Amino acid sequence: MGPGSTPRCSGTPRTATPSTWCTRTRPASRPASGRPTATPGVTPEQIDYICAHGTGTPTNDSTEIRAVRQVFGDRLPPISSIKSMLGHTMGAASGFGAIACCTALEQDFLPPTANLVETDPELGPGVDCVPGRGRDARVDIVQNHGFAFGGNNVITILGRYS
Repeated sequence: MGPGSTPRCSGTPRTATPSTWCTRTRPASRPASGRPTATPGVTPEQIDYICAHGTGTPTNDSTEIRAVRQVFGDRLPPISSIKSMLGHTMGAASGFGAIACCTALEQDFLPPTANLVETDPELGPGVDCVPGRGRDARVDIVQNHGFAFGGNNVITILGRYS
C-alpha cells in the first residue's frame, strides 16, 4: 500500500508503507492449543470493543478477523486500529492500544480507524471498523490485541472500574 492507495479495514495511514512481516501460521488471538483465550468471568458477548493489532496488510487483517470470528461468531464487536493514526510503534504498539482502550472506557467512545475509505469486502460481513471518526458508545469491557514477531501474542481484557 503506497501513497494514494485505499487503506484496508484496520490499516495504516495512506502515506505509510506497511510492514510485511506479520504473516502467522495460525490465528494470532488463539493459543497453540486452538482454544480461544479465556478470561475468568468474561464471555465474548460482554466485549464491547476490540482494539485490533491492525497493521493494514491483507494477511494480517484477514488473519485477525478470522480469529475474531472464531471467538465471537457472527456478533463482532466494533474493531478499529489506532495504527491508522500512529503508524506501527513496534514494541510500544500494544501499550498504546491499552491506553486507547482505557480512554475509550473512561470517555465512552470508540476510537476510529482513521483514513478508512472502504472496508475490504474479503473480511466478510458485519465488520465495523469505526471508519474515519470515533463515535460515542458505552463500553464496559474492551479487548486489546498485541501481536509480535515469532507468534508472541497477547490479548488483554480491560474493564470499567465500578
